[in-house]
Amino acid sequence: MLRIVKHTFLFCLLFAGNRLYAQSDRIIKLIEADTNKPLANIDVIVDFRPEGPLFAGKSDSFGIFKFNHSGAFKLVIFDVAELYHDFESTYTAQDNAITVKLVPNDVIIDQVTITGLGGPRSTAKNPYMVRTITREKIARMGSQNLGEVLQNETNIQLGQDQVLGTSAIMQGIGGQDIKILVNGIPLIGRVNGNIDVSQIPVSNIERVEIIEGPMSVVYGTDALGGVINIITRYPVGGKLSGRVNAFTDNLSNYNLDVSLNTRINPKTPLMFNMGRYFFTGRDFDPETRVYDWKPKTKYFGDASFFINGKNSTHRFTSSAYSEKLTDRSEAEFNLTNITGYNSYYYTTRFDNSSHSVFKMPNHKRFEWQNAFNYYNRAKNTIKRNLVTGDEVPYRPEDQDTTAFTLFNSRGIYSYYNPGEKLNWIAGYDFNQEKGYGKRIPADRPGITDAAIFGSLEYKPNKSFEIRPSLRLLYNSRFGNTVLYGIFGDKFKLAPLIPSLQVKYNMSEHLTFRGSYAKGFRAPSLKELNFYFVDINHNIHGNEDLKAETSDNFILSFDYRHKLPQGKGTIFNFSLFNNIIRNKINLALVDARTNYYTYINIGRFRSQGLNVNFEFFTPRISYGTSISIINVFDLLQQEDSISQKFYLNGQLSFNLSYKFPKQKMAVSLFSRYTSPTNGYTENSQRYKISGYYLMDVTCQKTFAKLPLSVNMGIKNILGVTSVNSSRTLSSNPHSQDGFNVNISPGRTVFLQLNYNFNSFNNNSKK
Repeated sequence: MLRIVKHTFLFCLLFAGNRLYAQSDRIIKLIEADTNKPLANIDVIVDFRPEGPLFAGKSDSFGIFKFNHSGAFKLVIFDVAELYHDFESTYTAQDNAITVKLVPNDVIIDQVTITGLGGPRSTAKNPYMVRTITREKIARMGSQNLGEVLQNETNIQLGQDQVLGTSAIMQGIGGQDIKILVNGIPLIGRVNGNIDVSQIPVSNIERVEIIEGPMSVVYGTDALGGVINIITRYPVGGKLSGRVNAFTDNLSNYNLDVSLNTRINPKTPLMFNMGRYFFTGRDFDPETRVYDWKPKTKYFGDASFFINGKNSTHRFTSSAYSEKLTDRSEAEFNLTNITGYNSYYYTTRFDNSSHSVFKMPNHKRFEWQNAFNYYNRAKNTIKRNLVTGDEVPYRPEDQDTTAFTLFNSRGIYSYYNPGEKLNWIAGYDFNQEKGYGKRIPADRPGITDAAIFGSLEYKPNKSFEIRPSLRLLYNSRFGNTVLYGIFGDKFKLAPLIPSLQVKYNMSEHLTFRGSYAKGFRAPSLKELNFYFVDINHNIHGNEDLKAETSDNFILSFDYRHKLPQGKGTIFNFSLFNNIIRNKINLALVDARTNYYTYINIGRFRSQGLNVNFEFFTPRISYGTSISIINVFDLLQQEDSISQKFYLNGQLSFNLSYKFPKQKMAVSLFSRYTSPTNGYTENSQRYKISGYYLMDVTCQKTFAKLPLSVNMGIKNILGVTSVNSSRTLSSNPHSQDGFNVNISPGRTVFLQLNYNFNSFNNNSKK
């Protein structure tokens, strides 16, 4: 009997031991491939399906993730912040202690992007072809505003107007069809249809993300030609840190900006940024009062408050911008005195926004932003006695003040798990724009549009991905009336806006992308209701305008390869084709009265290719790009169809060489723009000569001083303007003339940047 009890006890002990062993934790340890340091807060998915459960979570502070189920499984590891490459593999039931080395993403070869998505993704994993301009490149160029940043980019052309500012054209499509965002929030204040990109300072820019082609599904109207998204900096450093930046050049630009970072506690940082940019103007003919490049004074500032919780982050920002531009006329002589006219243009922006990200269980995420933007542009003209200095207002009835406001609310709910075949995003977008002033009729002050949109991302295998998207849009002015019996003619739905992206990983380094997208742009308040009649202008809005629609096709190949010894290479090749119907242009209707109005001119088409090659080493980096664009129009006239087309191209070459011992880098930026054939708003042909721009800069940092120096020469060849066959009075907004302004001239500049950072013993707690 005792023997039976003994054997029974040993059997139970052995069975319990086996059960305890079977249920013991299985361990996955994550370390960085280069340094072997443990990696915390990395997403881990252990998948036993369909026979077993799925475990999901994050690695702990030691890089450890534990689970306690036996059997074979699939392991998926990814970093939401996109700092490391994704990892996916399968393991057997005998694999109980696994070490995974994650390879860091190269920020040069594969930048992290957020535009058009429900969260951050590396460029290689983004379904869209995204071009990124980094803060490091912006600093090397010595750029002071967004216009100077875009100056070096192919497939983007800049137009210069001395009163209206700098406009951008992408893929041959004008600025009125390009949406400019700051942290995903749209900017307002289009003058002549364009946002003045020279009014956007770079002092607080972290990077600029550019997507070419219609993004109307995600960003709605005005994104028919593409999106430029400005990502601002995030505060880093101790309890008190910041920088002071000063810039001056031989053309009398005097710029100063200051940034300050602090914090209430480690999870609630604060950031302040402010500056003053002053330009005395540039006149190529000292015998006249008229400045070829107008004097400008700019003041700007912003304040941001951050709250970083365990599963959510919040950012609240207020920013202000003020600009004064002075436009002086020629002197008028008579028998008793000499008279001149000074026009002052005042631009004011005031933007307030909140942006929140909520991280939810099971890889879901909700991103919510709200913004209220105010834009005001005023013109005051005075008559000045150039002998006595006396000034009086000139034609007070022609003094102009126009203001616009925009309320934007936008939310995106998304699910993204690289280990799953199906991911998705769903969202809403609400915009209400209003206009004020005597140029905008009081009975038609605004446009409201509201939309819901969604996208599916299906991956049948590791290499292939297809992404269909759709947007349903209500616009208070445009669309087809629905539910007439309930709402009358008050409820209108615009045509459905679909898009389709296809992505195929042909190899580890080569990716093919193909896309089709529908575009939609409703006429703006200005195009519909603007009324501007004075001694120099006779411009009328047109409430009979139709909305622009477009079809866009893009094919691209993207090669990115990180090579040994810190080297790497990038090669992109893309083809595009845009077709826009009912394109809106300003046109001369009656030459006798100089009567201009906005009309739908017919069909517009742009097609072309863009090729880009870059190579990096620890010391030297260089790149070259070429773009060729053909623009073709069918202009609907009274009794005929007029065909117009023009071909142009751009070629850029950039080179940077580092001297590590001297802590110095020398950079070359160059771009050639070919001659352009175009036509004016009243269908008159004109030609613009080609030109070549070249800059050389030198950056120097110091080992024992938190100081950096940037100096160089911009526009070495001294290009100021190019010949044009454009006739007088072809544009009612711009000054008459036969030359097109390109640059104020050769610029020798000096820029100083001082960084300070105050740490204390509690800064890491």
